[in-house]
Amino acid sequence: MKQLNSPRLLPITAAGTLLLALVLGGAAGSPGDFVVQLSALLTLGVAVQALPGAPLTPAARIGIIFAGAALALPLAQLIPLPAAVASVLPGRAGLASELAGIEAAGLSHASLAPTFTERSLWALVPGVALFAAGLALPPVWRQRLLATVVTFALASVILGLAQIAGGPNSPLRFYALTNTADAVGFFANRNHFASLLYVALALGVSLLAVHWRRGSNRRLHGALGATVVVFCLVGLGLARSRMGLLLGMLAMVGAAAILISSSSSTGRAARRWTLVTATIGVLAVVQISLYGILNRLEADPLDDARWTFFANTRALAAHYAPLGSGLGTFVSAYQSGQTPQQQESFYVNHAHNDYLELALEAGWPAIGWMVAFALWWLWCTFAAWRHTSGAALLARGASLGLGLLMLHATVDYALRTEAVLAVAGLLCAVLVPSVRERLSKDICDKFAVWQQNN
Repeated sequence: MKQLNSPRLLPITAAGTLLLALVLGGAAGSPGDFVVQLSALLTLGVAVQALPGAPLTPAARIGIIFAGAALALPLAQLIPLPAAVASVLPGRAGLASELAGIEAAGLSHASLAPTFTERSLWALVPGVALFAAGLALPPVWRQRLLATVVTFALASVILGLAQIAGGPNSPLRFYALTNTADAVGFFANRNHFASLLYVALALGVSLLAVHWRRGSNRRLHGALGATVVVFCLVGLGLARSRMGLLLGMLAMVGAAAILISSSSSTGRAARRWTLVTATIGVLAVVQISLYGILNRLEADPLDDARWTFFANTRALAAHYAPLGSGLGTFVSAYQSGQTPQQQESFYVNHAHNDYLELALEAGWPAIGWMVAFALWWLWCTFAAWRHTSGAALLARGASLGLGLLMLHATVDYALRTEAVLAVAGLLCAVLVPSVRERLSKDICDKFAVWQQNN
């Protein structure tokens, strides 16, 4: 079988998958997910073919192991088991007894609902595909994909403005279950829209730092960077996501640190740019969406309910430990711990804490994966701040974006959407610069030292 021309095809498939995920993947389980996943399969196939020729650091190789483990977890839950084994797994005794009482087929997998677990497996493919593609692509293409994310975020803010202007019944709201009083862009949920915006803010300033470090047309790039920041802050105000606003402020602080530390020759200009841009952004938010933000700061009934969700999910995670109930089975597992009256009062589709939800669905293996991933992120972040190359500056922005998404996961589930998960996969790839980039920097540094000595 003739191999595909990976170097030429991969940029096209990666860009196509990213755009499809951003446009069609704004709600978990939406019809557009199927198209995104098909595109991601093609991208993953091409990326796997190209990876053997890519220079990879140990951190990148460990990241590949993490990606493989993420896919292996739902696959393991889908392995057929004898009924005698499946029925004695933790948390299954009651369900097995009920199935036997009605003479229905017994349990046959580690997952309580294999169909939902299979869907969860497919949902992981876009994130893994963008990660593999990012590792295999040349640095210039990784930068272009990041610029695509930022550009799409700006377009989403414009769409959000049009949604607000069109009112709750605007045809520009693409999902029926949506926050009808707020801007949601291409998403079904304002919190997930906010996730894209604070990540784009971090990436936009990182791209600006790269151009300033090169010394190329600083006024033009400074204006473009300021536009990105102001638009993202305005979008966060229109979305009225309280956690999104908080993380947007953290993104601004982190992005300013990246820009100011990017080069000693631009430190003063960077501080001035940050002050002016932040001031303009805050004033724009106050003018456009202050009233809406103040309303959102009032008590929200969901706040008290979240603590109940957390407590119940934690108890259920212990009940199904150590293997979990199966990825994608949260709703069924949660309802099994509710009385009929509680089920009628509250339909809980997510725990609003992805760590607890994963602990329930995938047990101790998922907890171990999450801890190991956090350590890997810290390792890569430390490495990014030790270097000052263009790739390291982008890695700092990727680290900031991933860190904010991990914080957001304590109260929400944005990573359950194909759009945010695809962006997160790309950020993971950018977080680990290739060997070739580091070797090139080392050679340049040694040559500069040689010139000084001679």
